[in-house]
Amino acid sequence: MLSSFSTLAVVGSSMLWHATEAHQVVNVPSPTWTRPNSTSKERRELWNPLSFLEKEGFKTQENFTQFQVDNGYKSLRDFMERAKYKVTDGADQACGWTDPKGIPQQIPADGTMRTTGYTHDGPCEIYMGEKLALSYLNCHESIPEQTFKLDYSGCGDSCVLYWYWLGVRKLKGKYSWQVYKECIPIYKALAALKSLSIRAFMLTRYPTEIPEDGTTRTSRYTHDDQTFKLDYSACGDSCVLYWNWFGVRYLKKKYSWQMYKECIPLYSSTGGGSITTTKAPSTEVSSAGFAVAPEADSTTRLNLEHHASEF
Repeated sequence: MLSSFSTLAVVGSSMLWHATEAHQVVNVPSPTWTRPNSTSKERRELWNPLSFLEKEGFKTQENFTQFQVDNGYKSLRDFMERAKYKVTDGADQACGWTDPKGIPQQIPADGTMRTTGYTHDGPCEIYMGEKLALSYLNCHESIPEQTFKLDYSGCGDSCVLYWYWLGVRKLKGKYSWQVYKECIPIYKALAALKSLSIRAFMLTRYPTEIPEDGTTRTSRYTHDDQTFKLDYSACGDSCVLYWNWFGVRYLKKKYSWQMYKECIPLYSSTGGGSITTTKAPSTEVSSAGFAVAPEADSTTRLNLEHHASEF
């Protein structure tokens, strides 16, 4: 799977896209895209079908469901997974341009899903992991609105939402079958978290205990000692430590301004309450020159590495 790119560009531009494009993507819950989506050309490629099955040797017809039954496919998902066809170069066969291990999205509180609209005829299915949540033979007719209700109960606390749509269009005198699929990690906002303290919440998110010796350690600002004293008293029982550094270097006869930033949840071992947690993950040195947890979410990793670029 390719490295993940932020979902923000897609969400923020969804209305603009709908006005200019005829194909479809999911907006809410928003997927993590595995390719850039900042320009109109890049977004257009994301919106395009992953495959045109009339070009893959399929004898396309108006009624896909009849083809599905006649050829022994139990569902649209079964067809999408077992049928032999190629997807666009660079896309993933199972999830297209989306990352099933990307940035988890909270299940919408109003129990809805939003796409850019089913602009063509054809069946669609949505699964919560292995559990079917929605299925229509013609989503263009059955889901006329961009925002619609969806049963998320099959997801439990967390799962991957699998979205499939086979667009059916008549082009140049014959039917075109167009493949769309996305995989979106989602999670439920646990009601129990509402009653937890900030400290308890931090402990569920790979926190770091405040060092007993009151120090912090970086990969160094200068050639001096990397470890230095830091006043943690303002943190209380728990907080987020925000570290910002603006490096100034003279490179190739001009000054380079280099931005670094990290956000680290902390807690005090002397804080109230006893909470059992998993061990915080080990760290590795990123290309930006500081520690990044391997399991850190994609947004954090992108922030750390991209902000280290030179201006």
